[in-house]
Amino acid sequence: MTITRMSEAEMKPDLGFAKKLRAYDPDLRCVWSLRHDQWLVERRIRRSRVGYGFESLDPDVARRARDGYVHVGNVPPGCLDELVILNLWKSDMWRLGGAKAVNAELDAYWESREQKEESDRRDDARQVAIDMYDRIAWLRKGRVATPGAIQ
Repeated sequence: MTITRMSEAEMKPDLGFAKKLRAYDPDLRCVWSLRHDQWLVERRIRRSRVGYGFESLDPDVARRARDGYVHVGNVPPGCLDELVILNLWKSDMWRLGGAKAVNAELDAYWESREQKEESDRRDDARQVAIDMYDRIAWLRKGRVATPGAIQ
């Protein structure tokens, strides 16, 4: 297996993709990570600068902090296409109503999941109790519910 490093020209995203990314959100940028060998999608911070006096062993983190960007996501090499923008759109927190709305939706999801799991546990316990009752009734020669197909 041979590992090939990207050339300087390949370290910039395709011009068509860069235009589509800017059209979707002008605060987004896509840069190549030499450390991780993948594309990094980053978003500019408007309210404050994160990185003055910030030290990091990861050069990508230090560059982001210095330039005033935050990490949005990673994209494997060769995968810069419309799916990246579609995934950004699907997970856009402001489009989904903001952080509070997303948090409320997640809370509702986990609450309903817990209720369903509890209901499933109760149903399983009920079925075990029915089976145990039928077994005891069978051993005592009592009445047992049997399927009508048994002859």
